[in-house]
Amino acid sequence: MPALDRLNARLGGDKFVVIALALDSPGKAEAFLRQIKAGTLGAYTDSQGLALSTLRVTTVPTTLLIDARGRELGRLSGAAPWDEKPALELIQSYLKEPT
Repeated sequence: MPALDRLNARLGGDKFVVIALALDSPGKAEAFLRQIKAGTLGAYTDSQGLALSTLRVTTVPTTLLIDARGRELGRLSGAAPWDEKPALELIQSYLKEPT
């Protein structure tokens, strides 16, 4: 989560946003974000678990890259260094492509 917060701080804006979806209650999600000192992530929750089945998520965490048209561009199960150069370059390449 800290890497996703740093990624959102670096690339977040009109064309890109990180949405971290928690499976807990809103209060727990907000407390967790405060605990890790996340400054750019919102506390979005899916307490009913509908997103897991809708998005076919079988592992937590799972990261989905979705374009402006709602198309899934990529998926990664497990944690990843989203704020490091390879990930930044990958995301920036998608941001440069016409949608």
